[in-house]
Amino acid sequence: MEIGASFPTTSIGHDSGAVREFAQAVEDLGYSHIRILDHVVGADPQKHPEVPEFYYTHESVIREPFTLMAYKAGITERIELVTGIIILPKRRKVLVDKQAAAVDVIRGGRDTP
Repeated sequence: MEIGASFPTTSIGHDSGAVREFAQAVEDLGYSHIRILDHVVGADPQKHPEVPEFYYTHESVIREPFTLMAYKAGITERIELVTGIIILPKRRKVLVDKQAAAVDVIRGGRDTP
């Protein structure tokens, strides 16, 4: 069985040092992968009063997943980097293909996103 950790998408904030510390700690603890979620933009709660709770909003820090994977690939050695979801309809497929391939090259092919 492989056990991974979820990247704290919104709670880690703008601190790149915290991103590095999280990724390296997860790897040092022996987890197999880090799961990264994707949200292109967050919703404005004022425009959606019918929603009782928002986990992220238009003001949340939500990193672009392939850029985040490339960064994490450069600061880790073996951990796999996976997405929980990619909002493909909001992206150009050919660009997603190119980004995923670039991350794979940067990681030396250690896994596929």
